[in-house]
Amino acid sequence: MTMPIEQPPPFSIRLLKHHGGRDVGGSQLDDHQLWLLLTATYCTKSDDLVAPNRHVIACIKTELDLHRLTRVSGWLWVAGRLVPPRPLHHHLLLNRDVFVTEQMDMHLVWTTGRIFVKPIPRFLLEPCFWTEYLCCGQGCGCSNGEVHPRGSVQECERRKLWKCAIGFLFSYTALIRHESDFLLAKEKHLLPEEVKWPDWMSFVEQLDTEHIYQDIHPRFYRGELRLSRLNKIYRLYQTPLRRYMAHWGQYATFFRDNFAWLARTTVYIAVVTPKGRNRVRPDGPWQVQAMSTLPLKAISRLWGKFNELTIPYYLRVPCFKLYSWAFGVKFLTQISFPDGSILIAYRLDEVAEPDLHVYPNLASFFYRTLKPGARPLDPDPHTLLCPSDGKVLQFGQIEGGDIEQVKGMTYSIDALLGKNTPTPSISSGSSSKSDHVTELAGDEELVKQDEEFAQVNGISYTLPDLLSGAGNRAPPAEDQSMPASPGTPSALRAELAVGERSWYDLLAPDKTTSLYYAVIYLAPGDYHRFHSPTNWVVDRRRHFPGELYSVSPYLQRTLPGLFTLNERVVLLGRWRWGFFSYVPVGATNVGSIAVNFDRELRTNSRLTDTAAYQAVEDATKGGEPYQGFVEATYEASSPVLRGHALRRGEEMGGFQLGSTIVLVFEAPAEKTGENNERLGWAWAVEKGQSIKMGQALGRVIE
Repeated sequence: MTMPIEQPPPFSIRLLKHHGGRDVGGSQLDDHQLWLLLTATYCTKSDDLVAPNRHVIACIKTELDLHRLTRVSGWLWVAGRLVPPRPLHHHLLLNRDVFVTEQMDMHLVWTTGRIFVKPIPRFLLEPCFWTEYLCCGQGCGCSNGEVHPRGSVQECERRKLWKCAIGFLFSYTALIRHESDFLLAKEKHLLPEEVKWPDWMSFVEQLDTEHIYQDIHPRFYRGELRLSRLNKIYRLYQTPLRRYMAHWGQYATFFRDNFAWLARTTVYIAVVTPKGRNRVRPDGPWQVQAMSTLPLKAISRLWGKFNELTIPYYLRVPCFKLYSWAFGVKFLTQISFPDGSILIAYRLDEVAEPDLHVYPNLASFFYRTLKPGARPLDPDPHTLLCPSDGKVLQFGQIEGGDIEQVKGMTYSIDALLGKNTPTPSISSGSSSKSDHVTELAGDEELVKQDEEFAQVNGISYTLPDLLSGAGNRAPPAEDQSMPASPGTPSALRAELAVGERSWYDLLAPDKTTSLYYAVIYLAPGDYHRFHSPTNWVVDRRRHFPGELYSVSPYLQRTLPGLFTLNERVVLLGRWRWGFFSYVPVGATNVGSIAVNFDRELRTNSRLTDTAAYQAVEDATKGGEPYQGFVEATYEASSPVLRGHALRRGEEMGGFQLGSTIVLVFEAPAEKTGENNERLGWAWAVEKGQSIKMGQALGRVIE
């Protein structure tokens, strides 16, 4: 159905009289009548005050401005119900004071003890003004029924203003339902003085409120909007620092309204903040200094507790979809239409459990599993696989024992992995070491499997050469006691005593190999589990109970040695070409790093007294130097391999949100063959490349 050639005003009754009691007559307004309908001044985008009579349309746009709510119109269901607003007297029953606002986007926004209401501008109560400035004229797209390619009618600027204005008047028909509401509106100066109750009733009747919904702005589909939820929507949609409007004008009001949760949070942080360890105060710009003063580990623990809260069944799907949209979870996909528009859709075909109702909380959703085959492994057996989904931040060859964090900023391999010095270790198998060895000693089948794994992958049967290579033997450090193991303690110490030598010096004596590194950043929306990039054996684990700074690309460019400051788990072992290490690094809100085959490891745990945190407190109390980590061995896992064997693509563990993985490994050095072909290690990725688990990071060309 097409619209009339010229749209009439929504009402014809004259509610206003100009100065001196003269009615507004005729079909057009003279300059004096127009001047009495508008505001005294209005503010332009450049913050200039302008008289409105020369810029009427600009003044109307300022008075009816709803762009902030239009920007988040798809999320207003979070802030308000799909019902008209309550009448004024009802708000008084709810102990809400009516506060006058002249901002259209604050109209009917409420918070504790108050609701904001915009008075009706005089020009919206004058039919002649509607005819001259708000009604669609002849030939516009709205009037002649022109249809957009996707099926919606094109709207001119007047039509958009019409919808805002008619929606605003519709809200007043709900606010003023009874004569008592009318008197309250007069008392608050929400209506012009000359408007009378009988005239108001006739005005409401002419608006035809039963059939008005198709003509109003979507903001007015919902009556009252809750300010606290508008602030949350704006923080998600804009930035965490942006708010729609502050709740509280004074600190006293803020603390009075939020005393309960502030007290609980303060007590919890006081209890769970780690004791006995001096905080690291890094150098850097003021943003880094400010971040270093925050209790990031306690905040991460609180975030972990929040993620474990059970979400009501009916809220799970919208909550998870909201999180997915906010953080760019990778099962979101864009569908483009021929007219250029884009639709965001959800593809759950790679998730092991596609029904979002099954996940009871955010933690389980973060740690979701994928269907078998969702991440196919590169078929070339000579490739080193990417251990996780993410982005390749840095990679290259280690020269002089330094790893490049960003261009012009490096950190030492010793700072990342710890000194290559034997340390007191604990067994971290699935059972006690002596029991496990006894059990496996009589199981020839398991021994054969381990031997076959070592032979196929070129891995030595005993402790790797890189840990017992050439060099002067250093005397054993103090307190070198370890759990009971085969052989005498003196023989074990002799085998381990390599002195404080850099990892870089442990390469093969003929220098046919080099050390390489790769850094993979996992964003909050990525798949959070990490996998084995190759067939290898993990000998030892080192837990560094460091800080929990963000590992975002910005902070990596700003904070030197970021990965050496943060809490991390260093897995040391060997593969076909020699030394191999795998380092999951913690970050803000990612305090929990899980390693599937380690029963003792607990990261960022204050209530679980792990060996790493106990060592920190013991060293502090005794006034002894603390080396920065506590070491565990996996010798009980296999009497043949003397470590935990991991196969290519096997799941190793995961993060509770997103973080970073650093690989440091030994591989054949690049060289040129007899026929000028390239041999040795070759990278298969580029910096900044998005990558999936199972894709090739690089390969050895033999």
